[in-house]
Amino acid sequence: MTIWAIFISAYFVGFSGALVPGPLLTVTVNESFHRGFKAGPQLITGHAILEIGIVALIATGFYRFVSNNTIFGAVALIGGIFIAWMGWQLAKGAIRQTIRLELDAVPSASKLGPLSLGALTSLANPYFLMWWLTIGAGYVVIAMGRGLAGLVAFTAGHLLSDYTWYSLVSGAVGSGRRYFNQTIYRSVVFCCGLFLLALAVYFVRSGISFLSG
Repeated sequence: MTIWAIFISAYFVGFSGALVPGPLLTVTVNESFHRGFKAGPQLITGHAILEIGIVALIATGFYRFVSNNTIFGAVALIGGIFIAWMGWQLAKGAIRQTIRLELDAVPSASKLGPLSLGALTSLANPYFLMWWLTIGAGYVVIAMGRGLAGLVAFTAGHLLSDYTWYSLVSGAVGSGRRYFNQTIYRSVVFCCGLFLLALAVYFVRSGISFLSG
């Protein structure tokens, strides 16, 4: 992949984690209801600080293995399989309308600051950790094939997707949901699912290539 390809694909892959309803989304809706649009970007900044740390840990841990084709291929292959599964689940959920975005807030705002709340809420979500152990780890390994520039491109693209989605959610809550509905949400989820399925092919092919090389 080129640097721009890493950045753009990381941006869209990032939605595979951001779009899935979970604790951070619930907190974002609630805090946006009480604090307005700024709550979304503030919460995601806390989330982003945590993710930058995770990327650094993964990169450090995999650095010594990045020249090992077997390990490189295995991580890419496992990540590709998980990406395919996630893409299928998102697309299927959108078609069957079993996935929905809840924009109803709970009565009171949290007493924690937005940065701490964003990081702690992320850690409380098992899916967050699973994503980074599979898709995230696989992507970091592939990005490291382009050195530090590839790693920066991946991180920037991924974080931009988080800021895009959660800012949109904050804006929707603040505007009284006039500009956002379940149909739009499911359409975005479906497109994200298709993109992940296509990307999974690249990951799996890369993994097989390194394992057989």
